[in-house]
Amino acid sequence: MILSISAIKQTDGPSAKRASLGYAAAIVACIAVDNIYALFGHGLRSPSMDFMFLYPLVGGLLMIALISQNRLSVRIIGRTRVCFNMFSSGVASLTCGSMLRGIMDIAGTSSKYIAIFFGLGVALCLAGILSLARRSAK
Repeated sequence: MILSISAIKQTDGPSAKRASLGYAAAIVACIAVDNIYALFGHGLRSPSMDFMFLYPLVGGLLMIALISQNRLSVRIIGRTRVCFNMFSSGVASLTCGSMLRGIMDIAGTSSKYIAIFFGLGVALCLAGILSLARRSAK
């Protein structure tokens, strides 16, 4: 057994394969949460919750396409890691906002704070894409 720090595989970020597996897990989790919530919600459903899986699906496909187009499919390197994290945080914010909106719809109430999720999510996604485009232009 090797007990050295040099034996640890060093990577600068997730590979495109690992990123796509993470987004696939998020899609499965969104579908499961929607269906389980519908069971306990006496059959009531909300379009916001029914379609919340689209954020990780479209966002994941978009990010993997951007990574692959920039020839970074082996691993995300350098500043691109920050771009990836901003975009992924935006997708997570959009997904959470969609879930909360669905819960509010089913409960028959509303909240002005849900708009913050969507605004922050769109801003983070755009910042991640623009940062990646700016990095690839250099």
